[in-house]
Amino acid sequence: MLTRVRRPSLRALTLLGLGVLVNVAACALVIAAAGGLVGWFAGRADPDVVLVPGCPALQRDRSGSAASGDYLDMVVWQGREYVALGTGPAVPRKALGKPVTTVGCSLNELGAGTGWRVAPGPWPNRCASGLASGVPLHALVSVPADCRLAAVVDGEVRVYVAMDLDEPDLTPLC
Repeated sequence: MLTRVRRPSLRALTLLGLGVLVNVAACALVIAAAGGLVGWFAGRADPDVVLVPGCPALQRDRSGSAASGDYLDMVVWQGREYVALGTGPAVPRKALGKPVTTVGCSLNELGAGTGWRVAPGPWPNRCASGLASGVPLHALVSVPADCRLAAVVDGEVRVYVAMDLDEPDLTPLC
């Protein structure tokens, strides 16, 4: 025995077609919006992150270099940037004055090999790019500490001179 199937009305077909069309359009809008959001997120830079309190912020490094990057051998103390003198006569230990502080954050120890690099300064006080954490920083006898600091590295006195790093010629501040 055959069952008779009723043919859908023109109105029902029209409503069904409109429903399919509205659903397709809605899906297309959702896909376009999602693609736009993905593009928006992909174009944004990763935010800088402070992983160690008292240390500079780090940012994602896609170059594979060390966390400290290509920074000079320097120390930040009381808002000033001190750069190591690479040449000149040896400074005797008796020229060391009292310790004024210690290195609190070594950029060389920070984020090495983790895919992070140190964000550009200014950096917090007691950060150093060429000294280990805990190394004492001394004033020099008869030289103000806001002009020069010194540290003992491998038995030798290394002198750091306060400089304005915004100047292209690295002019000492005093």
